[in-house]
Amino acid sequence: MNSLVSSVSNINNSKSRFVEHCNDMLRLIDPKGHASFISDKWVIPFSSTTARAENLYATLDFSDFNNEILKFKSSIRIEFEVGEFINLTIIDFAKWLFLQQRHNNSLDYRSVWHLEMLRMLFAYLRENNIKLLDESKLEDFFSLTLTHDFVDKAFVRRLSSPAYGSRFKMFNLSSITRTLRLHSVESVVTNIHEEDLNKAFNSACLSQMGMTLADYKNGGTFDFLTLDVGKHYVDYCASFFEQHIVFATALRCSVFELGFDLEEKGNQSKWDALFNENKEQLCNLITTKFNEIVLKYHAFNIDKLNKIILELKLDETRFDSHEFVRALMFSRFYDSQLKKREYILSEYAASINSDNTGFKVDFSLQEFDEHCDKVLSEQTLDLEKAVALLDEYLDLFRDRTNVKMGSFFRDVEAAGVTAMVAYTGWRASEYGFPESSLNSAVNKEISDAVYSPFRFYIKWISPKTNGETLLEREITLSTAILIKQLSAFTATNDNGFALTSATLGEATLIESHVSRMVARHWQSFPEKYVTFLELDELELLMVKDTHCDLVEFKRKQYLSAKYDLNSAIIQNLQELRDKLRNDNQVLELISRSYTVDQKHLRFAETIRRYINDELDEIAIEILENRLSQETLEYIRVTRENISDSDIRAIIDELRIGIFNATPHALRHVWAEAVLRRYKGDIGKFIRANFKHIDERFFMHI
Repeated sequence: MNSLVSSVSNINNSKSRFVEHCNDMLRLIDPKGHASFISDKWVIPFSSTTARAENLYATLDFSDFNNEILKFKSSIRIEFEVGEFINLTIIDFAKWLFLQQRHNNSLDYRSVWHLEMLRMLFAYLRENNIKLLDESKLEDFFSLTLTHDFVDKAFVRRLSSPAYGSRFKMFNLSSITRTLRLHSVESVVTNIHEEDLNKAFNSACLSQMGMTLADYKNGGTFDFLTLDVGKHYVDYCASFFEQHIVFATALRCSVFELGFDLEEKGNQSKWDALFNENKEQLCNLITTKFNEIVLKYHAFNIDKLNKIILELKLDETRFDSHEFVRALMFSRFYDSQLKKREYILSEYAASINSDNTGFKVDFSLQEFDEHCDKVLSEQTLDLEKAVALLDEYLDLFRDRTNVKMGSFFRDVEAAGVTAMVAYTGWRASEYGFPESSLNSAVNKEISDAVYSPFRFYIKWISPKTNGETLLEREITLSTAILIKQLSAFTATNDNGFALTSATLGEATLIESHVSRMVARHWQSFPEKYVTFLELDELELLMVKDTHCDLVEFKRKQYLSAKYDLNSAIIQNLQELRDKLRNDNQVLELISRSYTVDQKHLRFAETIRRYINDELDEIAIEILENRLSQETLEYIRVTRENISDSDIRAIIDELRIGIFNATPHALRHVWAEAVLRRYKGDIGKFIRANFKHIDERFFMHI
């Protein structure tokens, strides 16, 4: 009995000394004793060397560590003094570990980021039913923390990667490992060498963000787009390209043939003459060049294809009907020698007519062409139509005509390049090929050769994984057509690139150029996407209700049939539209510029005006809704002493959760589309398309 009492007494003494020791560490960051180790929530004041006052507070809430989701062990045994051990609950262990890592550092509101990472580490261990983070799990852990937050007791996928400084700079696994070993803790994190830790972190950065750890530390970020978001952006860009490519190609070739240089400075009078006294000559050229390409370009338009399929009395719901018609179109307009059209038609007819498909192929090749011409001939121009069409575009080009026309051409190019990246899912560095790299062959696969008689390939480099070695990568017919259209559009600048007219100097610059092209339409997309505009219109008509006139009533009926405002799908679309438009306001505020005393100032001036109550209400609302109270308080007390690094941190915080379009984001969209659509070993197929990328890319999709 006496020995039991003695043991209990020793345990209580150990606990008391442990709490006292922890409070001593706590006093180093909280000298005035606002917080106590036994409390689960610490509110600690701190001061800044640049702040005018010392009324800033960091709130450290440990209560989450009482939740079962973070209890990867029932207790943890530590040696807090030499030869003296104590068992700690998970919450007390978290407090102790935090103090061990932070008590020798200055405290500020960013200390909460360290606590967030501790939560993620404990939750990861519990979720994976492990007691120790070892080398085999390191990369997976880093991939998770790059792509997820821990919110409301669960991991939630982020819309964008966190800034390095806001998540990892304050959290040092090597330091945690040393602390654990020093205190004889065998669980949580294994003894990891710094080199192995950085290697795993670097691999996670490459897999999840397409950048090295060094680039990430230097401020690189990656924004995710899910399929549910990305598909609408791709739809917008593909539609924009399809809407403008024929006229843009005809106009560009005509202007070039008449000797005009878009890069030429000044000389607006020359451009004015082109659209006035020389307008008829220009329109004649446009008409000729437009009609040379319009049939073969519109032959692959989905609406035209559907009309042709109906004219031919084929089944428009069958995928092979579309592929068969597209194959005959390709042979007619692009390559009549690869496989004779007569063979394509006879083989497909034999296959269909021998099956119980419910329809027959009983038309000749001549009848096929007649049906196609009937649908496509509506698109040709005469001089009168060319003048009217040119007039529609003229408002875009008035004043600084060459600059505005060049901008329009880049818009068309960017839309096409974005569609190309979405259709292939390659890295941005892999699009520097010439049109001669595009090859085609007869499809010899028995399973689908009847309705898809051609296969297409790009033979080009994949610099990141294969250096200068030429690799053959298969693409679709749609992608091949897109390459040919972009190449024809950009042919006036013979720069060796199929997809762009830009003068880049060297092929390695294609990566940054493609990235700019993919992002070019992002901010106009929420304001101009037809689906969003139709939802705007329907919402307005629903508000008017009985006050609609006959035209409005019929329009409301049409839109109501197209968009059920009570369905979850349409409601998600409305939420996406509103989010993207709100995001736009944030991006516009971040990029806002000012001219003060003939100097061009950027975001730092926005913050200065906010401090001095000189900012507009919308901008104030954005800042106060998106920035944390700690950040806002820091801005107010620091005032004109805010540093460049503070400005970057504020911008990073504003960007949290904002979607952005990048080539790497479209790689994820491409992969997600394939994963959703197909069954089987899809990872193997995706890795082949991405050129040796491994499973890490898909760990947390």
